[in-house]
Order: sequence, then C-alpha cells, then structure tokens
Amino acid sequence: MGRRRAHRTAARLEQGQWWRAGGSEVSSFEREFAAYNGAPYALAVNSGTDALELALRVHGIGPGDEVIVPAFTFISTSLAVQNTGAVPVPADVDPGHQCLTPDAVRAVASARTRAILPVHMAGHMADLPELHKIAAEFDAVVIQDAAHAQGAARDGVLVGADPSIACYSFQNGKLMTAARAVRSPSRTGSPSTGPICCTPSAGPRRTPRTSTSPAA
Repeated sequence: MGRRRAHRTAARLEQGQWWRAGGSEVSSFEREFAAYNGAPYALAVNSGTDALELALRVHGIGPGDEVIVPAFTFISTSLAVQNTGAVPVPADVDPGHQCLTPDAVRAVASARTRAILPVHMAGHMADLPELHKIAAEFDAVVIQDAAHAQGAARDGVLVGADPSIACYSFQNGKLMTAARAVRSPSRTGSPSTGPICCTPSAGPRRTPRTSTSPAA
C-alpha cells in the first residue's frame, strides 16, 4: 500500500463516522465514483442486489411485469427482479463476450416486457444503443447491471454516461473491490462495500403503468 493510500485509509478509520448522517466519506465517494464513470449522480446503497431492486422500483416495475435478463449471470440479477414481484425472462448471451445480444432480447420480448437488464460481463459492455431501441419499441426501459464494469466504455462512451441507471458492486469477485461489510438489516446507511447506483441526469424516463396481466 502506497503512502498516500495508507494516509487516506487511516483518515477514514480515525474519523469515527461510519454512516452518511455523521461523516462525509460516503458523499465524497459518490461524487468521485460518478465522475469516474461519466455519470452526473451516484447513490451508495447496501448491496449490488439492492441497487438493482431500487432501480427497478424507481421505474415502477412490479407484479405482472417481465424483465429480460441474461441467462448467464449471478443470481442477484434475477433475485432483484423477483423481489419486486416481476418475472425475470432469460435471454441468451454472446459466446464471446458473454453479454446479452439484441437478437436474443427481441426473441423473448413481449407486451409484458417492462425492462431489459443487461449485465456487462468482466469489463465487456453490452450493446446499449441497440437494447435502447428495442426497449423503446416495447415501452420499456434499460437498467444496467454494471457490477463488472466500473470505468468501462464502449465506442468511447463511459458506462455511466448512458441515459439509464447503472448499478455497481464492490464485492471481492468484481473488477474493482473494497472491504466487505455485514449487511445492514435496516438498509439504512452505507457499509464499506459501497454498492452504487449511478443515475442519468434526466432521471427515470417512464412512469409506472397499470398491468392487467397476472404474474407468471
């Protein structure tokens, strides 16, 4: 550990403030991380799973809705969808970069599709422009699982600069890691893992709609 990093780590440990209400480290980290990923805003939450669920709920997704997810991903992508009462619909990934393909998404999209949730795998970004086009056709939104894509870019566009919510994680299997922390039962405050939602400047681009179809 370099001298500068050691000094900053010691300063964080010695401040004696571990929560947003009492200290400034969380807010500072949010600003720095948002800028690093090309996003105007960031919000630290309890876990990467909670970040995904929060993004889904912000868009009003719930029972009766379907969310397209990659067939190849960690279980949290699907669990976040199920936690809202919506149904995760798996779609195949490219055998090379392991990300959702537009063709696979279009093959499973339906009138009940409310969101497309691509996972950027191991630093490789999904084809967001094409996924946005499909989402627009179905009156849906794109939400990014960027747990493996901190600082990633595609065609010169940073992951956080895309006009959709991107959700990150710093669990020890990710590209960028941090100290692990015990999950907070109350979901208040921000533990040292610091999962993040980076939000677009325009905010959510759709309002909740009433679904008449029962959940599958």
